[in-house]
Amino acid sequence: MKMELWYDPVNPETMLKVEERWLERDDIYGFLYPVQYLPLQNWLYPSGSWPGLAAHLGDLTRGEEISLIFFGRHVDYEDLAECLSGMPELSLYYESWDAFQKCTARLCEIPEVMKKIELEKSPFGQPVTGRPGEKQSTEENWFQVIEDERTFRTACRSGGTCCVVGEEYLSSFEKLDTLKQLTTSLKRPADSIVCRFSDQENRKRYEDYAGMFPDYKYTFLLEGEDKFMEVLKEKYGNAFLLRNRLRYYRRLYEQIKSYFDQKTDLERQMKEIEVFHGKDPDRYIGDEQWEDCRGKLEWIERKRMYMDDFHRLVFNRMTEDVELKYKEMGL
Repeated sequence: MKMELWYDPVNPETMLKVEERWLERDDIYGFLYPVQYLPLQNWLYPSGSWPGLAAHLGDLTRGEEISLIFFGRHVDYEDLAECLSGMPELSLYYESWDAFQKCTARLCEIPEVMKKIELEKSPFGQPVTGRPGEKQSTEENWFQVIEDERTFRTACRSGGTCCVVGEEYLSSFEKLDTLKQLTTSLKRPADSIVCRFSDQENRKRYEDYAGMFPDYKYTFLLEGEDKFMEVLKEKYGNAFLLRNRLRYYRRLYEQIKSYFDQKTDLERQMKEIEVFHGKDPDRYIGDEQWEDCRGKLEWIERKRMYMDDFHRLVFNRMTEDVELKYKEMGL
């Protein structure tokens, strides 16, 4: 059986093709349905009622030999290969496809489009969305620091970010056991959790204890060991930050689109004013409300073409990028 697994870590999104047929995204009975918009590492392994990818592939193929090509980043392919290493009937192949770089390139085009839209001259006023990159909440950082019960509960309620757990919180092995709550409901993968210690002996005690449990795939570091954090940011953090920037621009797009959605209502208001004044231009030109409507409609007409570009850059469909990759491969 031939399969293709495509993974975009930014949006995030996964698509699966089986024997030249794509699994329907809206098929609630398809096994990818509950996880297709979650980061890949969140659902590779069993968690709660989710049996894991290997179990689902086994059910799908029923012992038949599988040829699976993974399209995505190599760092994600490595995790996939480790997860499926116990499937002797599987032949796994890798094809580079970096959706991250494609998304970055699109984001680089947005400032030029925004310059053409000229929001600062909009007759509707300024949007309320904050500037991209503003740290309006802890969720805009790519990792959360856990040092007490309050920060632990905050991390349990949210998902997506990595977690750095300080030894102030890890006062016992029982506290280490509670870290399982950070990964429930497929919130985040265990390898996105880092435990930091001030001395080597304490670090080793906790690492040895965690080694007795296959699910405790946490990383144990000493204070000052920052190289692994760079690796973690490359794997999870950069995609999370890029995702936040996309969310900002998508919110901004929706706010600006709401101005364009007022077109019909603005035209109606103008007609009502014209009827009130007996359709005599000398009587309604200069009317404050009529002039306000006209100014907004003229702005909408001038900026409409740029909104199409804005939409293309922030709401690109993964299927379109997949088709481009097929063309590059001559397929």
